[in-house]
Amino acid sequence: MSGGITEFLTPTHASNPLDIVAGRDSRMYFVEYDASKLGITDSTGHISEISLPTANAGPADLTVAPDGSIWFSEFLVNQIARYNADDTISEFTVPSAGSGPNGIAADAAGNI
Repeated sequence: MSGGITEFLTPTHASNPLDIVAGRDSRMYFVEYDASKLGITDSTGHISEISLPTANAGPADLTVAPDGSIWFSEFLVNQIARYNADDTISEFTVPSAGSGPNGIAADAAGNI
């Protein structure tokens, strides 16, 4: 077997990219922990970034819901967030104060 690895630089220097998931739209999604951004890359390697509504959120972990939305945790601000195909991000506060959500999954019914 032969193959290779191609590396791509994120537009934001020292953003600390974490985790990556394949979306249902042929794009790859990752979070940038230190930049509080969601990164999106297409099959050509072009990377775009979306700043999260909350600064210093510490995004981590991602999952893809059955409807194609991308969910991720915001560890430093006690929230989870959803990215929709229309480039909007919705944030939801976790009821347990100071819990630092980490790890996220979606089931077949779309429950997060």
